[in-house]
Amino acid sequence: MFDDYQQAQFFDGRANEEIKKCAKAFYNMLSLAEKPLHGQTDVCQLDAIGRLMTFKSDANMSREFFNVMLTVIGSLLPTDHVLPKNLYECQKLLTGLKMPYEQIPVCPKKCVLFRKDYKDAVQSATPPDI
Repeated sequence: MFDDYQQAQFFDGRANEEIKKCAKAFYNMLSLAEKPLHGQTDVCQLDAIGRLMTFKSDANMSREFFNVMLTVIGSLLPTDHVLPKNLYECQKLLTGLKMPYEQIPVCPKKCVLFRKDYKDAVQSATPPDI
């Protein structure tokens, strides 16, 4: 019984404070998933951020362009909206939820991701031998 108690209190050697930090991030995620973007919509804040970050990635937007886009969208929403104002705030919310954002370069023909074995490869029009 003592071993079970110790495992429950110090799961995998983590301190009690680390467990509280993980629980806080989980409850933060739940609140983002339940909080509507504004009073006249059913779209939650987490869903809106996820969709916009996907759009940024698919369109290969720069940080500056994404920030301008968020400003324009925010100005079109009601004043009580909870859309983040810039990329930093979006990344901060996602990182707190253990959803880090990482940009991975891809070749122009979209045939190779430059990561792992190919992270130091030269990006050219011809793909490396696989």
